Amino acid sequence: MAYGIWGGVSGAAAAIGPVLGGVLTDGLGWRWIFLVNLPVSVAALVLCKVALRPDGPRRSGRFDIAGTVSFTVAAAALTCALIRANEVGWSSPRTWGLLLLSAVALVAFGQIERRSPYAMLDLSLLRRRSFAGILIASLLVNFAAFAVLVYTSIWLQALLGLTPLRAGLTALPVGVIALVASAVAGGRLHGRSPRVIIGTGMLLIGVGSLLGAVLVGPGSGWPALVPGYAVVGLGVGLVMPMLASSGMAAVPADRGGMAAGTLNTARQLGFAVGVAVLGTVVASRAGSVLGDQAAGRAVAAGQAHGPAFLGAAAAGLDAGFLVAGGVGLIGAVAVFALVRHAGPDKNTTDVGQDAAGADQRAAGADADSIDAGPTGITPARGPGRPRPGTATV
Repeated sequence: MAYGIWGGVSGAAAAIGPVLGGVLTDGLGWRWIFLVNLPVSVAALVLCKVALRPDGPRRSGRFDIAGTVSFTVAAAALTCALIRANEVGWSSPRTWGLLLLSAVALVAFGQIERRSPYAMLDLSLLRRRSFAGILIASLLVNFAAFAVLVYTSIWLQALLGLTPLRAGLTALPVGVIALVASAVAGGRLHGRSPRVIIGTGMLLIGVGSLLGAVLVGPGSGWPALVPGYAVVGLGVGLVMPMLASSGMAAVPADRGGMAAGTLNTARQLGFAVGVAVLGTVVASRAGSVLGDQAAGRAVAAGQAHGPAFLGAAAAGLDAGFLVAGGVGLIGAVAVFALVRHAGPDKNTTDVGQDAAGADQRAAGADADSIDAGPTGITPARGPGRPRPGTATV
């Protein structure tokens, strides 16, 4: 239930954000959509200090500065390259220079993490199939579900004439349905296979985005978005609660925090990359319809107004929805292919019990067998007696 609430709030926040952004833009001006993060961040820090307590003895260690810097450079350069490519083109030396910088920084990050005794990411976790599949889903879920909201909001305001608040309200079906579905999934689907739940959720997100591509046309209004948003919200409600719980259970207990942080980072990076990629897609398709790429970029940026641009804007949005839908389907395939299936049985354990079991195995506890639970942890060897402390995901 706790993970269900967490997932629902996460999914709802991403969809409700445009509504609050609309309120701030209408009432105080667009700069406040950035300034509002300052008091929210301060409040979050105070709550962490007051409410959170250590869950174990403090361990010595150092902050992985080199790893943090190299990964930040890689992610920032990649995102910037995708954004700049929309302005200066893919053949520009600036675009390729940023892509090269991102690749070099990513390689450096891998080398640093491989050698550092205080690595912020244990690269061996990526060899665990279930964790790798869940990580791919985390990277793609925000791309597939939320990145296109940026451009539907621009379409609603710049071309259909809605206020920022009314444009934000159109995204409410995603948040409300995600919140309800997460609560139901957390309470009713606890103990079920994450492979089925996450895979189905990603499939629904992909289908919902594809539905948007089918329904949005030159003469469409905001109601054309609602059916696709509803399906996307249902998918988000299934995916979000399971990402954290199954991701943490798919790794040893002492790597649970590392896994959770990695999944969160992947979700945010996927959203940033998704917005950049879809901006290029929307602008390129709109430019093709208009026969002018500069005009296409103006459509994607919300700088084009009037009925003459409605067809191009709808074509651009359709292309964005198609890409988002394809990303969702790719995420579903990755989950079904990589995450181990383990249905519930009388020996099913929850995440906390899996973590405790991981501690015992790490200490070398000998067990006759390790039953596969909903998280997909299975014995490292066949039906015989497993080696103490050995498990694969």
